[in-house]
Formats: sequence, structure tokens, C-alpha cells
Amino acid sequence: MSKPLLTIRDLHVTFAQPRSAVECVNLDVHRGETVALVGESGSGKSMTARAIMGLLPAGAKASGSIAIGGEELLGRDEKILNAHRGCTVSLVFQDPQSALNPVRRIGWQIKEAIAAHSLVAQGSEGARVHELLEWVGIPDPAQATRKYPHQLSGGQRQRVAIALALANDPDLLIADEPTTALDVTVQREILELIRHLSQRNGMGVLLITHNIAIASKYADRVTVMRDGCVLEKGKISDVFTHPKHPYTRKLLEAVPRLDTPGPREDPGHVEAPFVECRDVSVAYHTAGSDPFFALRSVSLAIEKGTVLGLVGESGSGKSTLGRVAAGLVIPSAGTVSVGDHNLAELSTRELRKLRRDFALIPQDPAASLNPQRTVGESIREPLDIHRVGDRESRRQRVASLLDALSLPADFANRYPGELSGGQRQRVSIARALALSPSLIIADEPTSALDVSVQAEIVTLFRQLQRELRFTAIFISHDLAVVSDISDSVAVMRQGELVEHGPTDTVFHRPSSGYMRDLLGATIPAPVHV
Repeated sequence: MSKPLLTIRDLHVTFAQPRSAVECVNLDVHRGETVALVGESGSGKSMTARAIMGLLPAGAKASGSIAIGGEELLGRDEKILNAHRGCTVSLVFQDPQSALNPVRRIGWQIKEAIAAHSLVAQGSEGARVHELLEWVGIPDPAQATRKYPHQLSGGQRQRVAIALALANDPDLLIADEPTTALDVTVQREILELIRHLSQRNGMGVLLITHNIAIASKYADRVTVMRDGCVLEKGKISDVFTHPKHPYTRKLLEAVPRLDTPGPREDPGHVEAPFVECRDVSVAYHTAGSDPFFALRSVSLAIEKGTVLGLVGESGSGKSTLGRVAAGLVIPSAGTVSVGDHNLAELSTRELRKLRRDFALIPQDPAASLNPQRTVGESIREPLDIHRVGDRESRRQRVASLLDALSLPADFANRYPGELSGGQRQRVSIARALALSPSLIIADEPTSALDVSVQAEIVTLFRQLQRELRFTAIFISHDLAVVSDISDSVAVMRQGELVEHGPTDTVFHRPSSGYMRDLLGATIPAPVHV
């Protein structure tokens, strides 16, 4: 085999404490090859990428060797590193918003990246910009160059970020979680694009991801990291089919699978609908333009004590429908009933009182938990607002909720910043359960979590739902998670309900072409022995 394009030997990254973020990492990437770097949050994946780019945070020190094309980069001065960044090696960020200037047009930003290295003849930059946008599949490049980032969809912004990274034909592309926030169909398009460009240009790719299925499908080799150390590496077919390290096996076992749905209880008899939407529309009006319909004539019913999975791409109306059911968004047309109540007929005071029976589990618990309040205070807050019980009974309720969520009692005195992402999400669930609600809306509650933590939260949610018998709307773009947790599934597209039925029927005998497309775009989990 030819000499590696990227060679990392005995890489250590330490902080002042001293604390090692990366320990003794050895890694190679060849031209035209994709190597996946997998592991959970805090494993050292992104810190390794930042070390390659020479972009370590203040206070971090790196030792060892990082060479690209045989040239040592570690410890070189900023002038030399700048000559390599965006030229020899480029980085695609997880969030394209962080790579794009919100007040500059797309065309200007790509031209600036080209001009930084002067590799294109003067006067040819415009043609190069159009060529790059065509490469990454942006329709009508001439029009796209005049747009600002906020005028593009999430998938288009990520394509532009890739165009920026490819502006000077880098030898190595580092893709750091490039599809985490994207819908399943857009995710597949972006990954196929990176693979195509790698094969076309002979570009090496270091694909950083916590998604085992993505690594299995799009990488040639894989390196598994935990706590800054490499635990296992090799060909995808070897590592994922016959994992040697227990941690690798744990990651593989935690991956949700469409072919193994979670066990479902026989409801015995059909309950009357607990939540019912009839011809619900939500329209937003702006001066001088036609109304935008977030929901259009949606009708569905959710039986009491069951979980409805809401799936669909970004902008399909999933979150809006969940908020309509909770009385947080007033529909422009149609009716919403919860239990014996028609929400439109309730006074403001009656609706506020009824909302005590509803709870929301947000996608990002870090944003929903007050960083200046202890965990106990955050869980107790709904009890305080609705004046439930006395001080001692509220304290006991907090303690029982922590116990139910498998959290230590002393967490009541900790702050959100002291907890992991999975622990914060457990706190978020505990707060949602504080008032014993009969309806819970969980809006992408696992999308920001590592695969093993995600599996724990899904198992916990399912267990609590069966014990407490609350009705739930579980919103997610992860079809495998929805298949595992839901009794029934509703499929949304552009504000319309395109399919609704029992989970097994929707997933194994879908009636809509759109659901078949979503299932076809889902990357299957690798099979291991």
C-alpha cells in the first residue's frame, strides 16, 4: 500500500490540571480512503481533529507527531499552519452555521476561501465558485451565490460548508459529525456526496461520528475511541462484525434497529381517544404574501395510555402538532380535544389549569434547565408554580423522582453544568413527571445523546410510560427509535398527515411513497457476532 496521506503517531493532548484529552493516538489515512473515528462525547474525537488543524483551545498542549504528505505539522508556527488550513487539509463542522458568516452572501464567502491561497487565476474565482456549488449539488448556483446562509435549508447550508472546505482541492477532508442535525434523506445525500468527491479527487477523509451505522456504511476502516484512548481499530468488516473490545460491542448493541422493534403490550380493548385533532390547520400570515401553513387539515386520534410516534423531516409540522395538542399553539382552524375538554371552548384560566396535566420534554435539556438553579429546584419548580403540597412533601416528591430516574439523591444539590447530557435529560424527564401528567410531548428527546445513553433513555421512557400509563407524543426523525418506542405512528410532510396507523403496519407495510422513501434512506445498523 502507498504511504499514508495523514500519519498520527503517539499523539497526546493535555490541559493544565493536568488532564489528558487525548492519549497515545496512532492513526493513518490514505488517499481516496475514508477512516471513521467513532466514540461517545468526550472520547477525544473532535480534540484529535483540532490537533490536526492546529486549532486546539487555549491551555491545551499537544505532543507526538502529526504529518500530512510527509510534512510534520505539530508545533509549527501559525504562518505555516495557515498555509495548510483550507488547502492541504480542510474541516467540515457539525454545525454549518458556525462555519458561515451570517452577514455575507454565499458567493462572497467561497471567493474569500479561494483568494486566501491564490490557487485560482485572478478573474476565474466566480467560475470556480459556480463549479464548487455544482459539485455539491446546489441548484441554480448563480442564484445561490447571492443568498445569505439563513435563506438556505439545513442541508443546503451543509453543502455550502462542504464547498467551502473543497475550495482549494484539499488532500485531506476532516468531516466532524457532518450530518448530526440533518434529516435522514439529506443525511444520505451529504454522505454520498463526500464519498463521491473522495473517490473522484483521491481525497482522504477522516469521518468523525458517534453514529455506528454511518461509519459502517461509509468508511473503509474505523478507529474506536473512549476517554481519549484508541481501544480498537481495523477494517469496518472486521471491527463491526467481530468486535474484540467490550466497549465496541456495547456501542454496537446500543444501536437501535428497525428490524427489532420493541415489545408492545396487547391493549386488550380499544380505549376512547384521549387526544383528538379534527381538520386542524395552523397558518402564519405575513404582510404582502400568502399565509404559510405549518399544519394543513390534520386529523388523528391517540388512544389513552399509548405512545404516538411523530416522524417526518424538518419543517414537516411535527413540533407544531405536538404543541397544538398541548394547547401551546392555537389552531387557525379545526378542533383539538384532550380528555373531555375541547381546548377551543376553555377560558384562559381553564386552559392554564388544564396545562398542569401536560408536560414537555425538550430536545436540549441544557437549554431548558436554569444553570443557576440546582437540580432539585428545577424538578420542584412545577410543584411550586401550581402550589402542590407543602415544602416537605415537595422535597419528598423530588427525592422519589430522582430515584425513579435512577439518579443519586445528592443530585438534588447539584447544578446542570455538573451533569452529563444523559443525566440532564433524566432530570428533564423527572421535571416533566413532577405533576403526574396524563399527556407528555417528547420533542426529539434523544437526538443530542450518544448511542448508549440514547438506548438508556428510550428504555427508561418506555418503562415509565408502562408503569404510569401516561399518553405520549414522541417526536423524532430517528425511525429506529420511533419503531422501538411507539404503539402507533403518524407521518408528517410539509404540514400534512400522509400516513397514520399501528407501528408495525407503518414500518413494514407503509401505504405512502414518502414513508417508503424515509425507510429507504435509513442506514441499517451493522450486524455483529
